[in-house]
Amino acid sequence: MAALWNHQQLSLKQEEHQQPGYPDSCPSISSAMLLQYLPLPGEVPNQFLGKAAVGMLQLLQQQPCVLTESGQLAKPACTLLPSTLLRRPDGRPLISIEWLMQGLPGVEYVHPSVLADSSAAGRRAAAVLQQLGAKVMDSKTLVSWLQADGTCELLQQLPAAERTEWLNDLFTTLNMLQMQPADSPLSLADVSTWRPRLSAARILQLSGSKQLVSKNDAGQQLYIWDWSLGSQQDMELFISPSTSNGTTDSSSASATQLQFLDPAILSSDSVGVVQRLLGLKRVQPEQLVEHFLSLQETGDFTDQKHLQQLLFVFRNCSKLKADAAEQQLKSRLFLRTGAVESDTYHRVNLAYAPLAVGHNSIPAALADDLTAAGVHFLHVQYRDCAQDANIQGGSELWGWLRRLGLKDLTRAEAAKHLLSLYDSSSTRDSMTQQQHMQHLQFLAAAYDERHITDQQLQSLYVYSEQQPAAQAAPAAKCSQLRWPVSGWCSRIMLAQSIESQLRTAGWSFVHPCYHQNLGDERHAMRAMLFRAGVQQSKPLQVGAAKQTSADALQ
Repeated sequence: MAALWNHQQLSLKQEEHQQPGYPDSCPSISSAMLLQYLPLPGEVPNQFLGKAAVGMLQLLQQQPCVLTESGQLAKPACTLLPSTLLRRPDGRPLISIEWLMQGLPGVEYVHPSVLADSSAAGRRAAAVLQQLGAKVMDSKTLVSWLQADGTCELLQQLPAAERTEWLNDLFTTLNMLQMQPADSPLSLADVSTWRPRLSAARILQLSGSKQLVSKNDAGQQLYIWDWSLGSQQDMELFISPSTSNGTTDSSSASATQLQFLDPAILSSDSVGVVQRLLGLKRVQPEQLVEHFLSLQETGDFTDQKHLQQLLFVFRNCSKLKADAAEQQLKSRLFLRTGAVESDTYHRVNLAYAPLAVGHNSIPAALADDLTAAGVHFLHVQYRDCAQDANIQGGSELWGWLRRLGLKDLTRAEAAKHLLSLYDSSSTRDSMTQQQHMQHLQFLAAAYDERHITDQQLQSLYVYSEQQPAAQAAPAAKCSQLRWPVSGWCSRIMLAQSIESQLRTAGWSFVHPCYHQNLGDERHAMRAMLFRAGVQQSKPLQVGAAKQTSADALQ
């Protein structure tokens, strides 16, 4: 029997013309035909010959006799029987011989000629090789290769597009293997066994990163993006800076760091495998809200990014499962306020909607002065976004912000803030006549509507007639001035004469800007200034004035 096997081996070896790598001193298993004649224990009924068969197997186990895919001879224990399950869609092996050897040094695939095909001869050859000590590509070997440092290094060195394509094929294959029967060598059906080991394999490519990491490396803040929430551009809004820079550090992972699996490495069919085998979950909108709020509290954002994240939350507010997320927004949301160049943020319940979108009939021309008085109007960027066609109705955005605490400035609040500008000389001294008149016209209407009180008006400063109103700021308290006779007397020449006499007596009058060219507003202006402290000029107060002056004023 042994002589017959040796004869077949020598005959086939001669046909191969002494290929390199076949030492003359060693037997070589270079084809499936040779293995058909190698007896296995139990196949030889004769006890003596049975012992010889066992001895022959033991002898071959110690010899580099199996032809490998690299063309070299290796000991059976150093060879691996490839699996047809590990194939890419185009038929190429998922793990080539070069890749196998880099991840698992010292292990090589058996040459295809040794295994023939899936016929009975091929199955016989595989069985004999396993008796000799060859390993079958099974789940344990596959996962060991995936965990190997050499595997990570070779994958990391691949061009980005090639690496992404291979990872996509890998997860498609893993998805298929998790559905294999439990008795299949490559079955990954037992999640409790394989999840801990796969979680240590650096086979995850993060969106925005060039590095491969394991689930264990990424920590607890690694998620699968939910496409029902938005596009990849939306996802990138929430990627942590450390990830987008190509670095990951699980030791510094916190609630403010989110990482997402690169969507390019997953097909619609293979998403389930990372959920089941790796325990990854789809990100929830509540988690994105928390991430958004945490970033603004640490200051780790730009104005534009903050705005885009806010709009994302707005578009997905209906998907929030609990009122708790909205309550978090109400108590922690900050919004940008102030002028165009401002980078100031205030809590939403301290901010006001722009006058242009409010329901208060306050002139937009007063916005800058109200801002100077301490009113935190939302930045113009929110108004611009509300007008953007991509936002489904600007009114919906304002309605949502109002629900979170954004306020509309009332006319009473506006009047109070405008009057506060007159409390300080620093704000009063920089005031122009145009600004001042806009204030008084609004204040007169607000007073007529009973939005302000006489006491609040006592802080008002106005122009006296001696001031050059066009070049100066209002500097006189109302209680120091009188309403001129010419402000209400129909006989102008007579009024001017009386006023001249009153000036001689030390009286000061308000500037003509308060009663000239105002039309119907003049009466409301006069009534308000009287309540603010301006005194009336009556004929009986003149004293030495002529009786004719008194008659004209009756």
